[in-house]
Amino acid sequence: MLRAKILKLGVALLSVILVCIIVGSVFVMFNFVPSGKAEASPFYVGVQFGYGNSTDCKALVDKVKNYTNLLVISSPNITRNEVLLNETCDYAYNAGLHIIIYFPASDPIYSNSGGSSSYHGYLWAMKAKDTYGDYFLGAYIYDEPGGEVLDAANGAVSISYSRYSNTQTSTGQIEYKIASENFVNNVNGRMSDYLYCAKKSGTEVMTADYGLYWFDYKAGFDTVFAEFGWGHDRQMAISLCRGAATAQSKEWGAIICWEDRTPEGAAIMENSTALHNDLQLAYDNGAKYAIVFNYAGDNQPNPHEYGILTDEHFDALKSFWEYVQQNPDKHNCLKATTALVLPQGYGFGFRNIDDKIWGIYKADNWTQKIWEDTNKLLNEYGSNLDIVYSDPEFQKTIESKYSNIIPWTSGATSEEYPVLNLNNTLGYHSIQQAIINGATLNGDTIYVKSGTYKENIIIDKAVNLIGEEKETTILDGNNIGSVLRILASGANITNFTIKNGNALEGGQNITDTTALLSIILQYYDLYYSQTTLDISTLNTTLLENIANQIDEIYKSNPDLFTSAGIILSGADNCTIVNNIVTDNNKGIIISSSTNNTLKP
Repeated sequence: MLRAKILKLGVALLSVILVCIIVGSVFVMFNFVPSGKAEASPFYVGVQFGYGNSTDCKALVDKVKNYTNLLVISSPNITRNEVLLNETCDYAYNAGLHIIIYFPASDPIYSNSGGSSSYHGYLWAMKAKDTYGDYFLGAYIYDEPGGEVLDAANGAVSISYSRYSNTQTSTGQIEYKIASENFVNNVNGRMSDYLYCAKKSGTEVMTADYGLYWFDYKAGFDTVFAEFGWGHDRQMAISLCRGAATAQSKEWGAIICWEDRTPEGAAIMENSTALHNDLQLAYDNGAKYAIVFNYAGDNQPNPHEYGILTDEHFDALKSFWEYVQQNPDKHNCLKATTALVLPQGYGFGFRNIDDKIWGIYKADNWTQKIWEDTNKLLNEYGSNLDIVYSDPEFQKTIESKYSNIIPWTSGATSEEYPVLNLNNTLGYHSIQQAIINGATLNGDTIYVKSGTYKENIIIDKAVNLIGEEKETTILDGNNIGSVLRILASGANITNFTIKNGNALEGGQNITDTTALLSIILQYYDLYYSQTTLDISTLNTTLLENIANQIDEIYKSNPDLFTSAGIILSGADNCTIVNNIVTDNNKGIIISSSTNNTLKP
């Protein structure tokens, strides 16, 4: 009897040992990653809840919890009430779902009751990390900042146009680079509290957008959801958003939005096949998130039980969930090794050939060329192409991430265009057009082919304007205004003949210019006290210029004029070297100016 008990005890002990060995083996099998093989990157698929109350949200959780792992809560009925938000998040968390919360631009967030009760979304998000751990993924804020700028909607994140507030300019246009910096600074400033708390808590700050993804990331967003919908090219959105995320070492995702609207304005989602294909496209292209839009707004008179989603949409989610479980190796199987590099700050919308730049500049021949070239490359490379921007901050990262880099060039030649920007390769038919274009940046070199250019030019950027030959590259004011007015510090003008300015418009104004080299200035009408070179600023250098042959009106009426070849008025620290001034009423006038150098 005792022997039988000992035998049974031994068998039981052996069984325990075998169970431990098996369990340990299973644990090791699921957590061991062979050397040289990376762990699978995380992927989240879920639905947005943008309608109804907490009870409705819990019903949606129960509906999708077996084939999703993410819930995005954006209903103001919940997010404006901290108690309901906590209650709803608890329910989703207990159902095994990860959580993202959308917070509106206004903060603090006030309750629906209109009372004084309020809370700060960024502080709630920081506490949520302690409450839900890794199941709280981050705060989704300021919806569509780039898209609102492109479409100039009321309440959009504005671009400041103060660059010329104190400076005369020909058109008031600003550099695309300046526009991008203003956008980035504006958006970053508006979400600074969220960025600070996210950094402290180890969570992410997210948004969704349909354009300008590169600049969203530069503003500080950790993740941008590219919006699929409205008939726009999905691969174009992926290449732009994924390219921006890759170059800036961020994350990206996709949110499948409504495709159309009813005559009453109600949102219509795409069918189940299209929805599955869009989700799979995002997954195969390496998105970290794939979200199904679900917002029943004021124009949705009779929403379904689950917002605008129907059984066919849930069936698509189920089939996609099965695809993910069965094909973990398909995540990011469509990688990009080629990058198209666009000009710096070029905020084109890329929705169609006529889309705007920064919401204010209409499409021109170069935006159309970029559109056509980009689509041609997408047709050639497909998912293997990302679209990024020239940016010194990320140049090394781009070079390390992509084996094939294609800088965009216009292909313009001097045979087609007499004026070329040598930095961005864009061509123009006039000098002024080249200067004012937003793609022309301070420091760019503009090359002007020999010929006569009947223009009245304002230089309001620090460009290097270079003529092919000074005797044959002629700026002609056509006697209707100043030929050349320089307003930018640091501009350089080389190899031009300048003639036929109109005295009533001030002839020639040179302001805060670094150097004028080898310029011939001739045939000026200097009526009413005008001058060939009028300098009224600091630190100007004039080298090897010829100012002569004023209009015959002056010669016959010398008493009407007080003009000169060169005038310094209120100009300090200027250098005038090797200039020839002839046939003027006065050669050089210096007034209220100090520390200037004149040499033959």
